[in-house]
Amino acid sequence: MQISAVILAAGSGKRIGIPKLKLKHGKDFFVNVVVRNLKSACINDICCVIRNDDLGWFNDNADCSEYIVNNSPESGMISSVKLGVEKYLKQDGVLLYPVDHPFVTADTIKRLIGNFKKNNNLVIKPYYKGKSGHPLIIPGILFQYIVNSDNIKTLNEIIKESGLSEIRIDVDDEGILRNINRIEDINT
Repeated sequence: MQISAVILAAGSGKRIGIPKLKLKHGKDFFVNVVVRNLKSACINDICCVIRNDDLGWFNDNADCSEYIVNNSPESGMISSVKLGVEKYLKQDGVLLYPVDHPFVTADTIKRLIGNFKKNNNLVIKPYYKGKSGHPLIIPGILFQYIVNSDNIKTLNEIIKESGLSEIRIDVDDEGILRNINRIEDINT
């Protein structure tokens, strides 16, 4: 079973004032925290989708050597999802991991992967106390649908329109919900 990870990090961070991949948790950048969690969960095929403006910084600071430059990040996160999926069209699944969720544990990622291995034709989503979060795993059966979807703005809309079922994985990990949009969110 081939699962790769795509770190979605092409946002400009307008609300927080800095691209989120450059934010720090402790002494490390968010992008490196995410890479470390993925590797701890035994995912080593990792690619980060970034903005062209962040390329120099990324090469100097990121612990991930694979990247894709999103030349139209203003088109929203779905443009980065499409680029990541296009890179991994031959994989069984792709774990999509927004860089602004650095508090997800490696155990949660392992649990998602374990469930995907049993259900590799379904979308795998984590839930904490009834709320869905990130990261999630999408199956290869959905890749062409994502790549060819032009008028749909979000991944949730694409999944819904595809008719593909989702599996809800309840986890004891509040980190799946901790989307960092303000500096205060890092320490709460």
